[in-house]
Amino acid sequence: MDLEVRLAEHAKLFAEGAAAKGLQDCFAKFGEPSAVVLMDCHPDHLDFLERFYINLLKPSLNLKITGPVTDAAEAIRYPELLTRSTVEHISEIVGLRNSNMVLVDKLDLAHDTIKRYEGLDDAIATVSVTQSKTLDLYEDALGSLEAEKKKTWLDKLLDRFK
Repeated sequence: MDLEVRLAEHAKLFAEGAAAKGLQDCFAKFGEPSAVVLMDCHPDHLDFLERFYINLLKPSLNLKITGPVTDAAEAIRYPELLTRSTVEHISEIVGLRNSNMVLVDKLDLAHDTIKRYEGLDDAIATVSVTQSKTLDLYEDALGSLEAEKKKTWLDKLLDRFK
């Protein structure tokens, strides 16, 4: 909200004698009030912060204004958030939720992939043992072939009758 417009609205009410009684009485006694900007915020948060500061500072003219202010102390720690509208906050939350859902899907896919690879450990171990046995058999066959090559034709013939 434009501060000058808000002050002009109050000034008009003072001039017409239509301001809230306490404010009108003070105006009559002390003249036009001055205002101090405590922080900038989006108009969506103006009432929320106004209640917070009234409850915090307890000015004598605004003692009747009450309302929940529990989150305001936390909110003013992050003033950049108060410059955005409620719609922008909701859009950001929805965007974060959607991003989170994408990350959850990727995590699920990663877990599924890991499970598949964990099952492959046993298969890899089996293949490794099979390869080792095959290599042993090959080396035995090669050794037998070399031994056969060294035999004479007579030894080979006699081996057939054994």
